[in-house]
This record gives sequence, C-alpha cells and structure tokens, in this order.
Amino acid sequence: MQRTCRPNGYIEKKIHETSRMLIRHTGIDPSTALLLTRNIWYGARRAILDLAGTSRWHGLSFTDKADICTAVVRGLLNRKVLLGFVRGERKGIV
Repeated sequence: MQRTCRPNGYIEKKIHETSRMLIRHTGIDPSTALLLTRNIWYGARRAILDLAGTSRWHGLSFTDKADICTAVVRGLLNRKVLLGFVRGERKGIV
C-alpha cells in the first residue's frame, strides 16, 4: 500500500526555493526543476516518517530524531543514492 503525503506549507515553500536555485545554477526548464525538487523533498519526508513511524515522531527523544534526520541527510548527500531515487531505480532515499 502506497502512502501519500499531504501538502505541507514549509515543504512547498522549500520546493519552490530549491527549484529556483536549481534553475539558476543549471539552466534546466522550470517544470523539470519543480518535479525533481518535489520528488526529493517529499522523498526525504517519507523516509523520515518511515524510519520514525508516523505516530511516534513526537514521542522520540532529540537524539533519536537527530539520528533519523542524519540518516536521511546522508542519503541525500550520497550522489549514487540520490540519482537512483530521482531516476526511479530506488524506492527511497534511505
């Protein structure tokens, strides 16, 4: 069963900021930049929720939250993992 994420104001704001930066630095077309950044931001959000469990996030300690976010950021910084996710070869970032 595939879980979908509700639109999130902060994430949507960051998606648009990131896509504008991507357009400025690479020159790709706006719709592609928006699609790529949306997939990456929501992929990161899904990875965090999958690792933490949706209902458990608020009950986790700061250290546990930091460990989960560190794992997601490491996946985002790993070029091979990130490209595999964007190309659809991987189902998640982590």
